Amino acid sequence: AADRPELAGRIHVLPIGLPPGPNREERDAARALRHFGPGDIVVGLPAETDPEAAVALVQAVAEQPRTPGGGEFRVLAEEPLSPALRETLHGLMRDTAARPCFWVLGLMSPAELRAARGATDVVLVAPSTGADELGLLRDHLAGGAIPIAAATTHYGPELVGPVLLTDGSQPSLAAILARLADPETLTVFRDQATA
Repeated sequence: AADRPELAGRIHVLPIGLPPGPNREERDAARALRHFGPGDIVVGLPAETDPEAAVALVQAVAEQPRTPGGGEFRVLAEEPLSPALRETLHGLMRDTAARPCFWVLGLMSPAELRAARGATDVVLVAPSTGADELGLLRDHLAGGAIPIAAATTHYGPELVGPVLLTDGSQPSLAAILARLADPETLTVFRDQATA
């Protein structure tokens, strides 16, 4: 503060109380490690996601056409998976017509998980089984991903950035994915998320 010169250079402000997310080089490295192309849209699926919403998201992704950028919609799911989600993924993997668009992250340290999350463009943070949906939303906002959140949750004005709202159903999530497939729309959201 101006009236406390002895504190000059000793106070650092973190946006929304969190450390900054991955930079461009870190994001590119996380995507290259998993062979995600520049035209791919990667959707993060945290372990805290409600099982029904997680299954609905995976089914919505499986039905999406290729993106206008020539890439794929891909899901980056975090362990532990619910039994319903694991069964759904196994069923899709057995389908020879299904594209190889699903990745599962094993158990990782917090630093490894943060680095892996850097590969995502959007993330389904709610509906959630965790008690702290707001904290999870803040975490991903700080990481630069565009959150897809529950329309029934109250989010305070301190959350600056785009938040896509869903009721957790497959039609709702499919509509969001179709919206993100528009390159201009996705560019606008990315710019807002990283501003």
